Amino acid sequence: MKKHYVTLCFLFATLLSSAQFTWTIKDTFPGTPRRMGAGLIINGTGYLVGGNSALPATYLNDVWAYSPSADSWSQKSNFPYNTSAAAYFTINNVGYVVGGAQSAGVSVSTNEAYNAGTDTWSAKAGFPENGVTEAFQFVINGLAYVGAGERNGSGVSSTMYAYNPANDSWSSMASYPGPQSINMAGFSIDSFGYAGIGQDGAGNFFNQFYQYNPGNNTWAQIASFPGKQRCAATSFVINGKAYVGGGVTTVSGIPYDLGDFYVYDPVANTWTPVPGFPGTPRQYATPFVFNDVAYAVGGFNDDGDLFYNLVSEFGSCSDITAIIPIAGNSSAGIELYPNPSTNDVTVKINNQVTSEIKYEIVAADGKVIKTGTTTQNTFGFSANNFADGVYILNITDNNGIHGAQRFEVMH
Repeated sequence: MKKHYVTLCFLFATLLSSAQFTWTIKDTFPGTPRRMGAGLIINGTGYLVGGNSALPATYLNDVWAYSPSADSWSQKSNFPYNTSAAAYFTINNVGYVVGGAQSAGVSVSTNEAYNAGTDTWSAKAGFPENGVTEAFQFVINGLAYVGAGERNGSGVSSTMYAYNPANDSWSSMASYPGPQSINMAGFSIDSFGYAGIGQDGAGNFFNQFYQYNPGNNTWAQIASFPGKQRCAATSFVINGKAYVGGGVTTVSGIPYDLGDFYVYDPVANTWTPVPGFPGTPRQYATPFVFNDVAYAVGGFNDDGDLFYNLVSEFGSCSDITAIIPIAGNSSAGIELYPNPSTNDVTVKINNQVTSEIKYEIVAADGKVIKTGTTTQNTFGFSANNFADGVYILNITDNNGIHGAQRFEVMH
């Protein structure tokens, strides 16, 4: 059923200059909940292609079109084969899905082009190496770059190739200089490509990031990602800045999903925390970007082996609509980040604060470990001395209006 939204955006008292970004939940994806789908943007419509669901994994080939203006989905012609963790990109309003896994341990090198006008797929020149999956991708000046990831029979790779749709050909380019990795984040800003984070397939996670210059075919290291080392993050670009977050890491060998997000400014070469995923942290969510608004679709959480059909929208108050906190949805008007947290925690209240409010931090065992008061929309506290685990932030104002938000601490 369609959810209803009411515009409710306020300037935060302590943040005066830049547009405020936040997440909201949209109508749910109607297909099978999934992760590792390919996401194409063609003529203002998003296309979610394949992915996998269930455990052991069921590999999918269905295709769904998303209209952001109507917040609605419609099913399209199936992809030619089951695919998961494929590389994907759009050039000149033609979508391409490269490689991917057809089943557990079986990957392909095919390159399929999608014509949205005729709702048809056609085979193009395949990726030059055997069986590419879990690679990064970005597009610069009409060329698509696909690199790193895994290859059938040769494990994790660092090689990269450029695809030119004008002559349907691939060219070998400079290899990714960081640790050989899978499930990295890749994106382009202006005339440069960026790739980083990921893991090596043996349980080692990374936070390095590199910038690719196509003019001289070279890589240069940039500021490292500031959050926990991770892979399977969601990344997208809005207004010349990259947003990277979510994903998965391990703690004592146990998978631990993440919900925190950071924005990268290429001019300043800096990362800054921004609001994280609403609700449950997740990995492998598929991003769409329409103008200045991003969407994250689906994903997976290891805690309970949950696959999602969530659609989360990220943008400024002038671009999106926020949910008014109501009974049963009391966390909607509270943003808390980074989440998971390691030290300083920032809390933003999306409603106007007109009187003193009280807050308390409750541990998983029900013990109240911290209390405080504020008259600000934005405030913070330190979690440096908190033990690793799950906590609840409770907020109450003088009128008895209550809100709560879950967060995690990981040192």
